[in-house]
Amino acid sequence: MILNRFVLIGLLLFVVKPTLSFANTVERVGKTVMPSVVSIAVLSSINDEDALKSRMNMMILYPRKDLFGHEILNPPRRMGSLGSGFVIHSKGRPYIVTNYHTVENAIKIKVTLSDDTVLDATLKGFDSGTDLAVLELIKNRDLPGLKWADSRKVKLGQRAIALGNAYGLGPTLTAGVVSSTGRDLSDPNLGLTSSRLINKFIQTDAAINRGNSGGPLVNEEGHVIGVNFAILTSSGGSDGIGLAIPADMAQKVVQNIIDYGQVKRAWLGLIVQGLTPEISENLKLRKIEGALVATVTDNGPAKQAGIRSRDVILKINETPIRDSTDISRIVGQMAIGEVINISVWRDGTLQVLKATLQELQSHEDYRSTIKTTKIIPKDHIELKGYEMGATGLTWQFRQRFHAENPAINGVLISDVKEGGWAEKNGMMVGDIILEINGIAVSTTDELTHVIQKEASTSKPVLFYIYRMGQKLYVGLRKKIETI
Repeated sequence: MILNRFVLIGLLLFVVKPTLSFANTVERVGKTVMPSVVSIAVLSSINDEDALKSRMNMMILYPRKDLFGHEILNPPRRMGSLGSGFVIHSKGRPYIVTNYHTVENAIKIKVTLSDDTVLDATLKGFDSGTDLAVLELIKNRDLPGLKWADSRKVKLGQRAIALGNAYGLGPTLTAGVVSSTGRDLSDPNLGLTSSRLINKFIQTDAAINRGNSGGPLVNEEGHVIGVNFAILTSSGGSDGIGLAIPADMAQKVVQNIIDYGQVKRAWLGLIVQGLTPEISENLKLRKIEGALVATVTDNGPAKQAGIRSRDVILKINETPIRDSTDISRIVGQMAIGEVINISVWRDGTLQVLKATLQELQSHEDYRSTIKTTKIIPKDHIELKGYEMGATGLTWQFRQRFHAENPAINGVLISDVKEGGWAEKNGMMVGDIILEINGIAVSTTDELTHVIQKEASTSKPVLFYIYRMGQKLYVGLRKKIETI
């Protein structure tokens, strides 16, 4: 009996000792790191864009029903929000790192230190691609700063400590482990849209809640391994899946913002889209992998390299391209002036092209608003096999659907059956059909002739369409009638 007691005590010591040791570590890290962690209060100007667009459409399309008129067009409203950040040192002065979504549209920014001192700050710069921003204190002050860790050395299961301003309650510390060193949010099964240039987040089970955005995730030495970015939650609170932007990427972006006020990033000059089974079959691809080139920007690196629309990018250098989101992430992290090999699938063959990356530029003014109001035109034709209708592209329709450029020639989709075959496969009212299987169409007669010829088999047809400033492909198989 006495022996059993000794065995039990020994087991308790074995279990308790490491726990107490980590508790001491967390306490030490908290005392060291917390003075460098800040709470951020932001006053923002918000335009209620969705409500504004809906009201404008109502005023234009149904003026007699719009009884309130301009009274509904409210000015921008002001909104307060809270977040977190932490201090780093560069060039002999303190800067505050946070998430861009925390300070987006900010009119005023106030920073609260761990001792409740409140300071005014301004936005030094930001990078929306990685959701990072840097703040600068209006009055310089000597503050302790944190050091960056090498996030490439982060190991699965190592201790992780998250600090921030959860729910605006003030300084908060939680502890856990690194649950994943490379969590990819681009998985379509998650139904999420991640920061477009990051595909390897650090995941932790340390409790992260609303208000923690922009705070540091640190290791047992108190060095920053990541910037708290988001949580995956079904409850609205912490479900044990917190995500942080890796320190290696964050450090480079932050230093660029401090040095230049922005991030200088490489650019390929094209717009790509994902592949569907119908598009893959039409292009004779063996797998539904890669990124379909929809638009190539004039005088851009892709154009100069010989890349064309309808090409499917399969690799950049030796990195496989799984889907369209991979392109911006891979290219965005490359150097300006770097020469890259691009493997493309074109007309059933594999080709390798060389492109020299340039500094990021903007594409044309692509608008995201899609109007879905039905039109009843005079020269309307029915494409019954696709459950949609089409009409000629008049000047009035060009203005309405932002196709004023005379180089845009095609046939307008004027009607889609609600819940019908075309709508289910991604076609919309206002889409302008430019090509069918690579054959240009500019009149309803041409459309009828080409579609009868190209849709004579069971294979899907590849529609090349213009949609409110952007060109893209839709693969659409003719509907099979059932009896």
